Formats: sequence, C-alpha cells, structure tokens
Amino acid sequence: GEAQRRVQIYAPANGTWRTGPSLPTIRFAASAAELNGRIHLVGGWNYNNNNSQSLTSHDAFDVASQSYLPGTRAPLAQARNAAAQGVIDGKLYIAGGLAPGIRDHDAQRLASLEIYSPGPDAWDAGPTMVELTVLIYLALCLGLDRLLERRASGRLSVLFSRNWMVETCALAGLV
Repeated sequence: GEAQRRVQIYAPANGTWRTGPSLPTIRFAASAAELNGRIHLVGGWNYNNNNSQSLTSHDAFDVASQSYLPGTRAPLAQARNAAAQGVIDGKLYIAGGLAPGIRDHDAQRLASLEIYSPGPDAWDAGPTMVELTVLIYLALCLGLDRLLERRASGRLSVLFSRNWMVETCALAGLV
C-alpha cells in the first residue's frame, strides 16, 4: 500500500488490530526490530517519486508506554532501504539494502553492515557482506560450530551459529 504515518498494532492474545501513534517520520521499506522492549524503525525510503531518497533516520517505539522516544536515535552512516535486520546479543544489525532510491532505475545494492549498540546510542561499521560471507564460508570449511567475537570486556560471545552460517552460505550460493 501507500506509505503513511499511520500505525496498526496487532494483539496476538485476542487476534485484534488497533490504531497506534503516528510515525514520527514517513518511511517505506524500513527495517524494524525489537530490542530491549523497543521497536527500532531504521532507514527506509522517503516515498517521494520526484526526489527518491533512502533514509538514515532511526526512531524507537517503547512498547511499555506505547509511545515513541523523544527525539531520534543515532542515524545510520549509510542511507538505505529494504535492508535485512536482526538482533544478536543485545545489538541491532542492519545489513545490505538499497540506495539511493528504491526503484530499479535509481537503486544500487549495498554490501555494508551496521551494528547498533543501544547503551551509547551509536552505530559501528561491521565487515562488508563480502568479508562476512568469506569469513562464514571459511568457518564452515574448518568445521567450526560457531563464530565467536571477543567483546571489549574480554568476554567471548557467539556471533553466528553453524545453522545460521549454513543458511547464509546457501543463500549466497556457496554451498
């Protein structure tokens, strides 16, 4: 449908929909993920056929208060729409997508990954999609069950499980 500021909220307990608070920023093809009780709406397209642009903006909806946090969260470094998203170990990952526009004639595929940390409200650049795919492929060739990441605290945490790595490489046509 058409991009609007209107929000619909689904209640799975009783299978009903209700109107929620309007979006602070009109966006289409944005990434959305729940992190720490907040739904983060990141990037997207401005829905302007005369001036097609991807967005860097980032809003967060607090589920408990049913309202948007005041102001905006840290913006993406790279404007993008139609990107993949996921939450791993308390961080929001935004990968790939399109920019500067969304249509075939004005969009290019992105090969970058950005990682959001909610504590400092900051994005860090991750490895490029090519680097990440090669790293995952090598891990599978070596028979590893998981990829680990050493945190600043010195603690190791699981970055990717074997099942996720196999699915990623299958999608990339590597296995």
